Amino acid sequence: MTTKDIFEGNEMLCKQLYGFADFEFLIDFLESVFDVKYKKPKNVNLHQGKGGGGLREFEQILLTLLWTNTLWNGDVIGVLFGIKSTTTVSNYINKWMPLLGECGDMLSSFLPFMDESSFEALEPESYIDMDLRKIGALVDGKDFLSETVRSDRVLNCALASNKMHHSAFRLLTWSLPCGAVIARTPALFGRASEKAIMSTWGKLGMLKFPAGYLILGDKGFDGTATCYVNYNTTLTNDQFNKDQVNHNITICQKRHSCETVYSRVTETVKLSGVYRREHFQHFEALVGWAHGRANICYGYLQQIHS
Repeated sequence: MTTKDIFEGNEMLCKQLYGFADFEFLIDFLESVFDVKYKKPKNVNLHQGKGGGGLREFEQILLTLLWTNTLWNGDVIGVLFGIKSTTTVSNYINKWMPLLGECGDMLSSFLPFMDESSFEALEPESYIDMDLRKIGALVDGKDFLSETVRSDRVLNCALASNKMHHSAFRLLTWSLPCGAVIARTPALFGRASEKAIMSTWGKLGMLKFPAGYLILGDKGFDGTATCYVNYNTTLTNDQFNKDQVNHNITICQKRHSCETVYSRVTETVKLSGVYRREHFQHFEALVGWAHGRANICYGYLQQIHS
């Protein structure tokens, strides 16, 4: 699971196991971010699970990445890494998952550091051709299905999603027209509406885009302009003419990028399907890691202007 030769012979294996297309890139990334060193793996022996003495730190991170990118339980993952105790596997995941989540948030929370020149530099050619300028971000919401907690009525009701008609976690994500994630809300219980989440996040001063920039969103975000720090009111005519309707249809077609962002996020396999109750404590970190990985593992969704 940690030998370079295995991945050199199978280009898809690293992505299937760890979520990265190239094992060499993964090594460089983990060494740079977590200050751990890759070493040729030791002979595999079944350990009894004495603290962190079984695997090196680099191998512990790989184990955690494997957990994020599969639906396998601790027994299977432990066998693959030569660990006999599922408690040891859980300890490794509990140790590194919060750090991976923090890393992912750092790789996808750029809004506080962006100014007008940053948005201009990442403006897609297709938006310029349409004269669709000064677009700060595309906002969208996502519900992640979870197991229903029937033993706790309060939690059961809080997780109920009116969109999915199932228990779920809900969050909002802001991405640039080119496809890069720049901000997201924490994961909240599915009962909270998207407008309520937007309003709360705006009251905390977290939605500060340069003055004059617009946000594209679907009709579910109608009436949320005041949630943004530098919002401006735009008055239009009462009824669109034919040219305006056709132009709006073209604009709507450009919103596919925010949907693609979520498809990239859910390529972190643990977030696909129904999220299991025993992993609830890691959901926020897992979502953070998935958003960060979506930024570093994929290219632009739309060509940046020259």
